[in-house]
Amino acid sequence: MPSLSITYSMECTSQLEDTGEFASVYKGEVFSFDHNSDEEVKVGCVQFTLINVYHAIDEWGDIHEALDLEARLYNYSCLFSDHNEFSDCIADAGMDLEELQVLIVDHICLKEEFRGLGVTQQIISDAERRFAHNRGLTVLMCVPLQFTNFTDDPYIAEQVSSFNENFETSQYKLECFYRTIGFRPIVPDPEDSNSAHFMARPSSVDYYKVLSDDTENKNL
Repeated sequence: MPSLSITYSMECTSQLEDTGEFASVYKGEVFSFDHNSDEEVKVGCVQFTLINVYHAIDEWGDIHEALDLEARLYNYSCLFSDHNEFSDCIADAGMDLEELQVLIVDHICLKEEFRGLGVTQQIISDAERRFAHNRGLTVLMCVPLQFTNFTDDPYIAEQVSSFNENFETSQYKLECFYRTIGFRPIVPDPEDSNSAHFMARPSSVDYYKVLSDDTENKNL
């Protein structure tokens, strides 16, 4: 696995100014040491959003109302739905989902030669330790990067320019990959066939024991 360093900046974008203390956006650049040049070279970029659910409820009284302040965050409010099999599992184990930190993986973009080397798992685990302190849930919307508006960034657009598979094939491969590092699909509303495609994993061993299934996860 390559030796990486990640430099993060924390920012509150104009769309998130009203979210106060409960939403923090972390943008990072991923570097790897090039032994030929004896320099660190940029090999990717990442973005995470950390939601402190307790602060969100404390400030706004309701998690759905708080997340409604920013359209991208509201997409994740279904995690707290009564229909959610994931939150039901947490509740059955005597845990309170609303007291957890929720780390959203907005995007991870890597140069082609750094894909398939375990780098994504390394990046996510690093973010879980840094920002969620290994206590909470890590969630993502399972949408291939080339089909998102993150491609408005020229760097990201360049890295995904060679992807030529259709949406369904790309999404299937993406889900299979995230399953290998401990993520599980979430069905926000079983009665809604158009509900968004989410995946989540606990960022601590205890939560993993609660949610793990028969799938082998050698990379965890």
